[in-house]
Amino acid sequence: FICRKSESNSSMFVRAQVDYAHRAASSFASGGCGVRKLSAVPVFPRHQELLQNTRSPLGSRLAPARLQATSTSEMRESVRVSPMLLEEPVPAILEDIDTLVLDCDGVLWQGEDLIEGSKEALIKLREAGKQLLFVTNNSSKSRAMYVEKFRKLGIHAEKEEIIGASYAAAAWLKNQNFDKKVFSIGDVGVSLELEELGIEVASAEGAEGGPGCNVDQFKELKVDEDIGAVVVGCDQAFDYRKLCYASVAIQQGAAFVATNADSADSIGGRLMPGAGAMVEAIAAAAATRPTLVAGKPSPWLLQLLRTEFGVDFSRACVVGDRLDTDIQMGVDAGAKLNVLTLSGVSTWADVEAVQEAGEGAVPHVAVPTLSYLVG
Repeated sequence: FICRKSESNSSMFVRAQVDYAHRAASSFASGGCGVRKLSAVPVFPRHQELLQNTRSPLGSRLAPARLQATSTSEMRESVRVSPMLLEEPVPAILEDIDTLVLDCDGVLWQGEDLIEGSKEALIKLREAGKQLLFVTNNSSKSRAMYVEKFRKLGIHAEKEEIIGASYAAAAWLKNQNFDKKVFSIGDVGVSLELEELGIEVASAEGAEGGPGCNVDQFKELKVDEDIGAVVVGCDQAFDYRKLCYASVAIQQGAAFVATNADSADSIGGRLMPGAGAMVEAIAAAAATRPTLVAGKPSPWLLQLLRTEFGVDFSRACVVGDRLDTDIQMGVDAGAKLNVLTLSGVSTWADVEAVQEAGEGAVPHVAVPTLSYLVG
């Protein structure tokens, strides 16, 4: 089916996205499909308030949505044709799933704030015996640092359950028997993952000395000849001098490794530039594309998940908030179930646009938040 569009589909606020989710789901339900509700678990109070205050473009109050399925198999069959937006929790949808590959930003939290119900959802998934893997394109933290962030947010997670883009980049270099130095652009998580795998991080002497680099300084710029790769993550201190140094190193033969290509993250209802913004700047300056993009949805990451973490995607559910990374990875992997959470970057309007264009990845299911998968 194609859900009716909302007048507020351009908003990036989580509240507006949940509101939009309810409008789309309710519009679908009002079509009289003779469907049966699979779960009687109520929505969160904030979501219920949104639903009660939502009106259709014609001004009539929308009734709570019902799910287009009388069984899990029928529901899965229906989503092969078109994505489904779920308005109420449906735990049965995960009955044939062994592993959940979960994004973090936009699924579990936004910035330093937990998304409502995410902690409780993870507890229920563990109690159901599901394997949980946390796969994030955020390169700012090492796996050990992520364990600490999970702990501070009251969530249990083991280091071995976390696959960050920085770790994926370091693991690729290790797999290539890389034995030179790396010039690292990014927060501390990038260099920590490289060093943990025994890869030397070059000092940034040539890239220091202030944010600027004039013509004369550029002519005198000396790049360490032992640098064999430039690894680029999100760097909150990124400046023109780093851009010049990285581009020269790449022009002199260093491999160009991007931790991820995410252009931005949704923070406080606005898009904050991500690693992809820095990657594109360096690509333009060096007049070349990255040798590798390590994070989602790269073939390398899929290989890593299959070989190192034993993921069988035929019994896995991929959950994320971005169509171009999370859902694209799930589609490429042939995951049994791909779920978009509308609590992050991509909206239901984006799903509709991709579907109408016939290009790009669409999920099997979209939900307001992760909690809607478990009840």
